[in-house]
Amino acid sequence: MQSSTNTRRTISRSDVHRIRILPLVVLALVVLLWVIPATYRPLSTLLADASVSVRVSEGEGGGGEGGGTTTNTSGEGTTTVATNGGYVYPPKIFGHLHYAKTAGTEINGELAAHYERVCGHKGWSFDAYQFKLRYKEQSSRHGSDIGILNVSDSIFSLNVSDSISKLHPTYNRGRVPPTYMKERGFEDCDWISVEQSWNTWAEILPDYPIELHVPCRDPIQHLMSQCNYKLKVFDCNSADLQKEIDRCLVEANRFHRRLQQDDHVSLKCFNPIPIDPYLDYMGTLLQRKRIETDYVHRDSNRDRNLTAECIWNRKDILEKVGVLLRRMDYYKFCSECMGSEDDVLRSFNQSTTTPTR
Repeated sequence: MQSSTNTRRTISRSDVHRIRILPLVVLALVVLLWVIPATYRPLSTLLADASVSVRVSEGEGGGGEGGGTTTNTSGEGTTTVATNGGYVYPPKIFGHLHYAKTAGTEINGELAAHYERVCGHKGWSFDAYQFKLRYKEQSSRHGSDIGILNVSDSIFSLNVSDSISKLHPTYNRGRVPPTYMKERGFEDCDWISVEQSWNTWAEILPDYPIELHVPCRDPIQHLMSQCNYKLKVFDCNSADLQKEIDRCLVEANRFHRRLQQDDHVSLKCFNPIPIDPYLDYMGTLLQRKRIETDYVHRDSNRDRNLTAECIWNRKDILEKVGVLLRRMDYYKFCSECMGSEDDVLRSFNQSTTTPTR
């Protein structure tokens, strides 16, 4: 009997000891489970970011600063994650088909001066501020505006000296060589402007959706602006009006109907003149810069003398030229798109002005 009693006492004391230790063990496990993820989370996040594309959920805002959520899509499923400092990335990248004489230089320059991740032939966001400082310093030193319009061939160059211009005299950080653009890449761009052949778009981020904005001016006004740029006088008495048109066209290869067959490109249109509605529209989608600058205006056309353009006094010629223009892919697309659901400014109030450039 004595032996049995001692055994029971031993077991009882052992159980009590375990009960006293158990809370300490549980507490230690809780601490470890809390500390280890907190310590290694940044590394795991970096690795995840390297293999995951971030896209905003459809229906959420694009350019506000009030926060939001994005959708991380990987091969293993979809998760919702926090946005970059409250900024909600747009659901797609925006492209700007810079068709000649559609205010593209002004649009590109203005957006680069005021918004992040703008990447274009006429300026990138990351160096727009310093470009403006060099312009002010060099123009002050030379005692006059240093924008040069070459009378012989109408090639405009804002003659600001920098590391690019030393290697390529007709270029600088306000007029970026296409080879430099390709070398930099477009992975960190929200808005891309290109002044090259239409098939260039197939090479730009082919695995990511691009909403390509095509500027559409009034066809006749646009043609006359191109004539002015090339220092050509349109001859209303010519027996070959198509030839007169062809003499004025500037790099018409920047647009082609086959862009509509590119799966990663969706075409939209907008009226580029005046430019303010489009700038306001993109302002709702792009992230504003912390430190902004003013756009350096640059002229690429002389002022037009509208009274000297014969086409405005020849209704018959105006109609014939309009018909010929709308046979071209570009003007035909614009005719179909403007005012449709694909017109990005359809809901914006736009004023009408008579262009002087």
